[in-house]
Amino acid sequence: MSDLTHDVREYKKTSRSTAMTWALVIGLVVLAVVGLKVFAASRNASKKPTTKATPKPVVTVSTATANYSTLPDTVMATGSVAAVDPLAVGAEVNGLKVEQINVEEGDRVYPGQTLAVLNRSLLQAQLLQAQARLRSSQAQVSRAVQPNRPQDLLSLKAAYEQARAQATQERANLKQAEVNLASAQKTSDRYSKVLDEGFVTQQEASDRQAEVDRNRQLLNAAKQRLTAGEYAAEQARQRMLLG
Repeated sequence: MSDLTHDVREYKKTSRSTAMTWALVIGLVVLAVVGLKVFAASRNASKKPTTKATPKPVVTVSTATANYSTLPDTVMATGSVAAVDPLAVGAEVNGLKVEQINVEEGDRVYPGQTLAVLNRSLLQAQLLQAQARLRSSQAQVSRAVQPNRPQDLLSLKAAYEQARAQATQERANLKQAEVNLASAQKTSDRYSKVLDEGFVTQQEASDRQAEVDRNRQLLNAAKQRLTAGEYAAEQARQRMLLG
C-alpha cells in the first residue's frame, strides 16, 4: 500500500514537471513569433521611401490706401414726372413778354437791380412810330405859325377838322376798349369759379386772364391816344384862330 502511494506521488510530480516544460516551450515559441513580426515590420518601415511634406499655399492679400470717393447710387424705377411748381405760360401781351428772369424767389434784391428783361421789339417799333409822328407834327406847326399864302388858312381849317375827327374816333375806340375789358374780365371770373370744380384746365383759366391783361393794355393805350388826339385838335383850333 505504501508503495502504491509513493508511485502516485511520483507520477503527479512527473506530470507537473512535464506541463511546466510544455508551457515554457509554448511561451518561447510565442515570444519568437512576436519578435519576428516586430522585426519584419520595422524593416518594412525602414525600406519605405520618405515623402516630403507638401508646402501650404501662400495667401496673398491686396492692400489700398483709405480715401474719400463717390459711390454710384442708381435707382431704377417706373413712374410719371410732374412739376413741383407748375408755371402757366400765356400768350405775349402787348409786347411785354418776359424773356429773362435774373432772380429767384427768396433772393435779396437791391435798388436799381434788373429783376427781369422784357421783349421790347414791339414797344420799340411803337416808339419809332411816335417819334416820326412827332417830327411830322412839329413840321406842320412850323408851317401853321406864320401862314404866308391864302391856301394855308384852308389847310389850317382842314387840319383842325381832321384832328377833331381823329379825337372823336379815339373817344369811340376808348369806349369799345372799355366794353372789351369788361367782357374779358367777366369771362375770366367765370373760368376762375369753375376751375376748382374741374370744368376747365389751369391753362384755359390762365389764357382768359391773359386776355384780360391784353385788353387792359389796349384800354390804357386808347386813353393815351384820346388824350393826344384832343390835344392835337385843340392846338389845331388855336392855330386856325391865329391864322
